[in-house]
Amino acid sequence: MKAKEFFINFSGLYSDLPTDIFGPFVIDLTSVDGTNCYCSEEASCAVRKALIEVPSEALHWIDTGDYHYASLFFLEKIRTPYTLFLFDHHPDDQDSAFGTEILSCGNWVAHARQLPNQTADFLIDRFPDEQMLRSQAEIEGVRGKKPYGCIKEDRPKAYLSIDKDVMSGDYARTNWDQGDMTLQELKNLIISISNNYDIIGADVCGGMTESKGACAEDLKINCATDAELRELLLNLMIV
Repeated sequence: MKAKEFFINFSGLYSDLPTDIFGPFVIDLTSVDGTNCYCSEEASCAVRKALIEVPSEALHWIDTGDYHYASLFFLEKIRTPYTLFLFDHHPDDQDSAFGTEILSCGNWVAHARQLPNQTADFLIDRFPDEQMLRSQAEIEGVRGKKPYGCIKEDRPKAYLSIDKDVMSGDYARTNWDQGDMTLQELKNLIISISNNYDIIGADVCGGMTESKGACAEDLKINCATDAELRELLLNLMIV
């Protein structure tokens, strides 16, 4: 069974999706002020309200990396213990210029660590070094593959949050500095996690808009990468 997916449209990145196919699953937040990089308290309330019917157990496309903090709104809804796997060229757990009170794309992981059901989080920002998972044993600790669409209660749960800036410019174009991972390396890591965890939800950010300087080639590369990630994640996720 394929998982649900939703497009969280902050900047207009998803405004041109075919409405006959994706229309019901696009959450339009372009009119909400105070969301770019930082999410004010008022904006946070508006966004949470708009996402109230969007489950955490789905694939969420959350616009550019400027809105990565939206991952927190889905993690808040998870009612079972889980591990967060963050694919990102930045840790996203730093204090912003305004401290931790205002949610931002740079501090949302620090907020997520306060959630009662988040048991651990792992930052993955490059491929082959075993230190990238802080401890490779953590991901290999639970053995055994699973058939798609089947939850095993004795397996730990995982939520994946993917910022495409973890990849090099050959595979993604973003408005942040980027890492050097390849798309295939990213896919291999996702598959490795799925061999040991039930992936209950995921999100992807890191797109680029024309207003942020994207050219046709940038959009083409991002579209191709999104298509591959979409196919993989919708087949691996458990809903």
